[in-house]
Amino acid sequence: MHADYRLERGRLERQGQYVAWRHLHRSNGGGQGTLLLLHGAGVAGELTWQPMIGHLESWRDIIVPDLRGMGLTQDSDGQERGFTLEDVATDIEAVLHARGCERLDTVVGYSFGGWSPCV
Repeated sequence: MHADYRLERGRLERQGQYVAWRHLHRSNGGGQGTLLLLHGAGVAGELTWQPMIGHLESWRDIIVPDLRGMGLTQDSDGQERGFTLEDVATDIEAVLHARGCERLDTVVGYSFGGWSPCV
């Protein structure tokens, strides 16, 4: 992780689902705005975006959820179940609300993560 960021991580429980997230906040008060990073299918948010964090120094807050079925996000009973893009979008909204994020300045996603905000 980049030295200028303080990392918080957690899992939000909602509707039988544990939704994992990482929230990086500039510890030195620098940067502006909030960036949401959404990963592609079959990988996790941290694995995807961690190598780029040092290049994103203009942001005050960076939020990186693990989308449904990937990374540390999973059903509460450990089983795998089907889901819809709407499920993923509501997971993202719940994480943003839980982190106190009322406004996003930029959303970056690729592959599956690029489709999620379109719902």
